Amino acid sequence: MNTHLPSTKNLQAFLATAEHLNFTHAAQSLNMTQGAISRQIQSLEELIGVSLFFRQARGLSLTPEGSKFVPLAEDILLRMRNAMLEVAERSNRIKLNAPSCVTSWLLPRLMSFQQHYPDIEVELTSSIKHQILPNFDTFDLVIVYGKPAQSLSVTQHVLFDEMLTPICSPELWNKVMEDNWQDTDLAKFTWLHADIEQRDWKLWLNKGG
Repeated sequence: MNTHLPSTKNLQAFLATAEHLNFTHAAQSLNMTQGAISRQIQSLEELIGVSLFFRQARGLSLTPEGSKFVPLAEDILLRMRNAMLEVAERSNRIKLNAPSCVTSWLLPRLMSFQQHYPDIEVELTSSIKHQILPNFDTFDLVIVYGKPAQSLSVTQHVLFDEMLTPICSPELWNKVMEDNWQDTDLAKFTWLHADIEQRDWKLWLNKGG
């Protein structure tokens, strides 16, 4: 079986001829010459290996194979047309995923971007989980927390370096200062963590506080 695929010109010529059952009328509908239409049909028939039309003195008619191929050819061209529209639409839209903790930093920059590029639509999805890497099949850009991914399939840029700063109530801070507490004293209290790994306090204490 021939594994070569027909061209869009082959398919368009076939569908126009199937509609008009006349090479001249088909050629006029596609702004082509009658000879060009005939060659496209002949090329398609040779490629598929079957006759698509009965050529008779009174005109053309579809063979059983030709009738079967009409909806298939229509579906192929429709899918190609829809794919082109989807790609064109996506080229004017950026899908961005970012954790909610960077909203105050991100939104002014998005507004500036929209002012400079009003034809590009930015679709922002926010997440409270800032360590989960979203699916790049869904998003064009993602902002995540963590170490750089060991992958050559994505382009990565560091936005900020992390700075750990402990926070406590004023009452507790005054007590710490008055009693000159040490790290071992702080370890007795309940710590609040920003992520499930619960390592920030330990990192800060290990660095000397």
